[in-house]
Amino acid sequence: MADYLFYSGPDTETFSATLQSSNTFTISSGTFLLNDAVYIPYSDVKGVYAICINTSSRLFQFDNEVYTDVPSNFSSNQSRHWDANADIIFNDVQTYRILTSVKRGLYSDAHKPYSSSVDYRLVVNNKRREYFRNTQYKSVKDLILSNELVFVDTCESVAYGVGFSGSDFEILNNKFKSSLEFNIATR
Repeated sequence: MADYLFYSGPDTETFSATLQSSNTFTISSGTFLLNDAVYIPYSDVKGVYAICINTSSRLFQFDNEVYTDVPSNFSSNQSRHWDANADIIFNDVQTYRILTSVKRGLYSDAHKPYSSSVDYRLVVNNKRREYFRNTQYKSVKDLILSNELVFVDTCESVAYGVGFSGSDFEILNNKFKSSLEFNIATR
């Protein structure tokens, strides 16, 4: 089984969650597989992506550096659930990087901050890939055009909502060599 996976095609469900620690929460009901991913919005502009690390207690873990200010109790009828068996480019990703972009608005000669934002991008390894579908689970085109995509790292037990913003590929005989860059949803 691969350690780095992309899931697509989630189900919409209603979840109620209770924070257990700074980076884990339990969901009150439901049936989950190990490494299933969920997204639960907890306000109009914020939400958390997480991965199932214990199926019997319905315990989920998230990256609390990316998903911050998670309340102690939250619920939503617009939650998303991705099945762990839904890897869209099966066993294709060997490594990834997270790039961070920090922006700070400063005013006056004293450089007093008035706003700040942090954006994250996920970059998967540079390798030869198939663009169109020739073999099962290997179409990069299917991956980059997918809606509601989540990236899961089963080693670190974290999940990130991701979106492909665009790139140019030079395709020769259905192959290209390039890394793939996705924006990480932080809300």
